[in-house]
Amino acid sequence: MHTGHYITSGQHPSTRYDLDNLRPQCLQCNYFGSGKQQLYREYLVSEIGAERVEKLETKSKLHKIYTALELRAKAKFYNNEIKKIKGEYFK
Repeated sequence: MHTGHYITSGQHPSTRYDLDNLRPQCLQCNYFGSGKQQLYREYLVSEIGAERVEKLETKSKLHKIYTALELRAKAKFYNNEIKKIKGEYFK
């Protein structure tokens, strides 16, 4: 499995770590199928709603560059989320 990005992270760093932008994707779809963006969008709309998808698309145009401090905060947040998930599955 790969981490598929609806909006590519290389061209749009402002959405790189947004959980609404990330979903598991197989190698075939993500790498060889260039993410199958239109199908990905349809799936996202059905899962999180059109409003959140449109918000994500708007956010992608901001071209935000994260500072080292912001990246450390995100890493800490996601590490804590992983610990919670592991705790739920390995009780």
